[in-house]
Amino acid sequence: MLEFVAQDIGRRAHRALDPSSGRDCAVLAVALIAFWGCCHLGELVVPSKASFDPRRHVSRSAPVRYIDHWDGLQSAHFDIPFGKVEKEADARISLTGRHELCPVRALHCHLSVNSLTPRVAPMFAFETDTGWAPLTKAAFLQRCEEVWRPLRLSQISGHSFRIGGATELLLAGVPPETVTTQGRWKSLAFLLYWQKLEDLLPMMTSKSYDETWVSDLCVEFERYHVHNGLPASVS
Repeated sequence: MLEFVAQDIGRRAHRALDPSSGRDCAVLAVALIAFWGCCHLGELVVPSKASFDPRRHVSRSAPVRYIDHWDGLQSAHFDIPFGKVEKEADARISLTGRHELCPVRALHCHLSVNSLTPRVAPMFAFETDTGWAPLTKAAFLQRCEEVWRPLRLSQISGHSFRIGGATELLLAGVPPETVTTQGRWKSLAFLLYWQKLEDLLPMMTSKSYDETWVSDLCVEFERYHVHNGLPASVS
């Protein structure tokens, strides 16, 4: 079974990655944005340098809008040219600042440390001794596996970040409707995700999640079914 990425695993990555390394800053930014933004990994990284297409992949020239909030945190917003969920142009990634494992700070750090990458490069390209390199999906997952190898996790996939972030938000009490919007799910697609999540519940209660949280989450999802007129299951 593919492991989903939880906050305690994210903390290990944050401690292990080098904040002075352009590559590691890019890796951390993508990891936290994919996690808290419930993004598909392919919306942030590229298959290879040669396959980068600014019509489908977000580039360094994409404007990032920061908004200051009353609690001292920031949110960050940027558009991607093609969303895997929408199957069309112009999807928006919105990130909320956090006191720990903050995707907005990670994005700031990446853009600052890798400030010399050209505007025509992929957004999460990083500086190297010979210029710059794109952060590919394979390179990203390889670096994550290096960091997490001591944890003896099962296989990590790009989807692990999306499902892990959604799980953390739900267990924190964020309404399913809000998580659905964050991950740009359709209602029935989110129901399919919930069915997968149900298979993880025994593991979650045996680890770092409070059993009461999981019970409350089940009740909340039942309300979500009824409110949206969804079937009990989707085959």
